[in-house]
Amino acid sequence: MTSNDGTGSEDRVETPEAVYRSPFRDESGGEIFVDSYAVYLDALGTKARTATMNNDQLRSHLAVLRHFKEFLHDLRWKDDTRQGFLQFSDNLILGSPINQKFLHGDLIFVIESVSTYQFNLTVRGLLLRGATTRGLLYMDKEVGLSPFEWCNSAGVLLDV
Repeated sequence: MTSNDGTGSEDRVETPEAVYRSPFRDESGGEIFVDSYAVYLDALGTKARTATMNNDQLRSHLAVLRHFKEFLHDLRWKDDTRQGFLQFSDNLILGSPINQKFLHGDLIFVIESVSTYQFNLTVRGLLLRGATTRGLLYMDKEVGLSPFEWCNSAGVLLDV
């Protein structure tokens, strides 16, 4: 908020930020499992691709990953309760807590986001494998933890 006293100087008044509570924490701030849709994706061929990659290719590769990450996790949502998101090495986990009033809408959003992300990476030569599931999940900015097993669409258990 800004005010002007007519002297040409402006006084800045800081407004309090909105209180953010992770969807994976209870009212007292304790960590909890939450019924969620979860997606695990793994880029194929990363070891072979990075073995011959120079620094310019690394920068280009990272730019593509960062650009298309917004299809999965909009950086403007950092203080929102819609998702958890982790990206590490050539893997990522997306957790979307289920809103009982919008149950199928949440699933549609996750599927559309993942399919758009996967399509855009595929046309750039980056193939992905992964799994989508529903179950109890805990996520924060460093950890994703769940008691469920990840299976891909063929029913093959993914050791994550």
